[in-house]
Amino acid sequence: VSAIDITTDATKLSNVGEYDITISGGEAKNYEIINYTNGKLTVTKAPLTVTAKNFTKIFGSINPEFKYSYNGAKNNDSEGAIFETLPTISCVADETSNVGVYEIEIGDASSNNYEISYKSGILSVNKREITVSTKNYTRIYGAENPNFEILYNGFVNNEDESVLLIKPKAKTNADKDSDVGTYDITIEGGDDDNYSFAYSCGALTIEKANQTITWEQ
Repeated sequence: VSAIDITTDATKLSNVGEYDITISGGEAKNYEIINYTNGKLTVTKAPLTVTAKNFTKIFGSINPEFKYSYNGAKNNDSEGAIFETLPTISCVADETSNVGVYEIEIGDASSNNYEISYKSGILSVNKREITVSTKNYTRIYGAENPNFEILYNGFVNNEDESVLLIKPKAKTNADKDSDVGTYDITIEGGDDDNYSFAYSCGALTIEKANQTITWEQ
């Protein structure tokens, strides 16, 4: 009795498709082998997951260059060996999109040897910091405080302070009866969906008032 030989040209590196399984040889003590029926080896696509990577950006900035990763490659296949057509990645967010979370969509890839599934990513748009400041002011003792002007720096998309939900306010502890000296002008409050605030405070300097003294002769 001798063994039957069963062979195929397919290997672990073979592409998806059908390959002949050939049968030959063999000898039986009590039987005459008169016919062999060959089989087929079907190599099907391997599963591959393609995932869009998560990214973060600041409100008003352009989108980053979106990237992806994949899991399930066989035989140390490179990206070029895996994909006939590379995946496309897109997101509805742009420079004008408000702070929030947006889906990064991925799809449209093709492969001869892999069955591709997709996982979306997330683009997080965070608040942009703007600088809020006041100038330094001077007045004389006994006078009313001036109106403190608030200055802004860092708006994008041609926006200005009119878009803010709540505008910051400037104030000082000094009043008309405060002594000569220097007092901080502080900025507080303010809120917005797309902007955060970095405060740069000024100072109010109270100087001596002029006084005229008259003696009667």
